[in-house]
Amino acid sequence: ENNLTVCSRRTFGDTSSNCWDHAEDAGVLCPVLCPDDMFECTTGRTDGLQPSCISAEQRCDNVSDCLGGEDELEYNCPCGPEGAVRLVDGIVPHQGRLEYCKNGRW
Repeated sequence: ENNLTVCSRRTFGDTSSNCWDHAEDAGVLCPVLCPDDMFECTTGRTDGLQPSCISAEQRCDNVSDCLGGEDELEYNCPCGPEGAVRLVDGIVPHQGRLEYCKNGRW
């Protein structure tokens, strides 16, 4: 059984709970949910397109595709295998600060 959790009147419930009996509650329903292979920009996309899902390739690519930049936040971007390296903050390709992956963090 799948239920949708909703926030209404500053409380959380789901569509099977007793609090789900007010017609105005329907207005909080149905934000588009992103498929598992995509990332949801909770603050919206920088290009303004809807739904607010971006591809997995756009996440953690050093380009903010979400208005709030959540697609580039470190806790959303675990690093690859131990010892992996990357260049960041370069003005041109092949320039920048060298970072390495250790214990799942850059």
